[in-house]
Amino acid sequence: MTKTRKVSIAVGVLLLTVAVGLGQGPFPFAEDDFADPGQLIRNPQVLDELNITPAQIKKMDAAILKAIGDVLDANQFKRLKQISLQLRGFHVFTDDKILEELKFTGKQLDSVNAIMMEYAKKWKALSQDKEFQKIPKLKKETLANVILVLSDAQKRQWKEMIGPKFEMQFGKFGKGKGKKKDDE
Repeated sequence: MTKTRKVSIAVGVLLLTVAVGLGQGPFPFAEDDFADPGQLIRNPQVLDELNITPAQIKKMDAAILKAIGDVLDANQFKRLKQISLQLRGFHVFTDDKILEELKFTGKQLDSVNAIMMEYAKKWKALSQDKEFQKIPKLKKETLANVILVLSDAQKRQWKEMIGPKFEMQFGKFGKGKGKKKDDE
């Protein structure tokens, strides 16, 4: 084989390797995945390393939310908040701001606390029995039970607060791709 042909083959293999590499995108578990400050600042090791206090976390959350609000238009920001409420599930009813916005009564709070205590017991039993596949159903049932506690006016307000149904779809390597219920 001539020297020119060997060099041509080597260059061809190199170009093919580069083309394939570029087509695949970054390695799914690359270290630069943690370069995103939003993800990095949520890492428990980083929080510990920086000695970040709960008060600082609240301030960071508020600053991040404000920055996002400055970038998105009003409709985008409203939808983001709706999606956030949906993804939080029934746990959102432990948020004082949500309870205040929905004007929860003391009796409703007692009922929701009882529902949450029941959830905790069932979750613990499922976890001990290693029946983790049943937990999503338990979460849906718990949310439905909490919704039953709401008055008709609160249910209408809640529907407005959460907007159209959004389901998080998880693809390759856990990267989420959301879709609305009516996209199915």
